[in-house]
Amino acid sequence: MKRISFNGGELSPGIAARPDLDVYHRGASVLENVDVSQTGGVSRRHGMKRMFAALEGSILLPYVYSTNDRFLVEVAPSLLRVLSVEGDVVASLPSVWTAADVSALRHKQVNSMLFLACPTHELMVLRRDDEGAFSLAPYEFKARPWRYEEFRDFPVRLTLDEGCYRVSFGEH
Repeated sequence: MKRISFNGGELSPGIAARPDLDVYHRGASVLENVDVSQTGGVSRRHGMKRMFAALEGSILLPYVYSTNDRFLVEVAPSLLRVLSVEGDVVASLPSVWTAADVSALRHKQVNSMLFLACPTHELMVLRRDDEGAFSLAPYEFKARPWRYEEFRDFPVRLTLDEGCYRVSFGEH
């Protein structure tokens, strides 16, 4: 039988034994180096351009400052590098994370701030100013959570302890 649609994607071994299911006839056992369109066609996956030598144990994160200003952020245990999309190093900053921290790192970008969080270190923020300079610093809360005591039934404290924020509720 000639297959002309692969929009079922790559089939798991459990589905591969179920020819009674519709997805069986729209899938493949292995798809390598191809992109599958929604309509089921396949095309060759585009290659990747070698841009630079990666630092050991690093991860890459996207950083979009504006429509025209896009960067890659490489976070490693020794260094944090900001790279242009062409692969040029725009900024190099000392890293505050260990190898285990880098693998557990989570990120979220809000406007021009890239928040970097891990369980064992305080919340860090990577910023780009109007002149194009990047900085990495601990995030300073302008208003800590639960700051209004008159609206609470019992005291709530937010403290930084060994690089982690802890919430305590007193005797309650």
